[in-house]
Amino acid sequence: MNVELERSKLFAAAWRGEAEDVRSILESGAVPVNITDTNSVTSLRFAAQYGHYNIAKYLLSKGADPNLRADDGYDPLLSAIGEGNKDMVILLVDHGADVNSRNKYTNALLFAEEKGHLELARLLESRGANRELTLIMKLRRYLRKDRQCVVQ
Repeated sequence: MNVELERSKLFAAAWRGEAEDVRSILESGAVPVNITDTNSVTSLRFAAQYGHYNIAKYLLSKGADPNLRADDGYDPLLSAIGEGNKDMVILLVDHGADVNSRNKYTNALLFAEEKGHLELARLLESRGANRELTLIMKLRRYLRKDRQCVVQ
């Protein structure tokens, strides 16, 4: 079996919401559930980002890691937050996604607030998201902007 071809098929199926294709590829054993593309994106991230709840649930049941971060710094949780998908956020958090997930630009709580998804922000806080990390991230941004102004 061609691993590269099966990997591409898995990502396309997760992105398009083709649950049966996702199941068939994983059940064939051709590729592991946490295989990544050239940018370190997983099939779970595709499912989370494009709102394919049942596929995400299936992938998690097969051991998909909800905390794997792609090269762009985004993981499935940050992707679901960006889309404002409450059900997906709950699913991911229930399966161990880090509510304090962050990249160099943002963290889960700050991202939810900035996107205007205040219900998601409250949900993340109720699940243990650290407000102090959000304040620290805001301070870092402020200091970066201040330094850029001085340099210019």
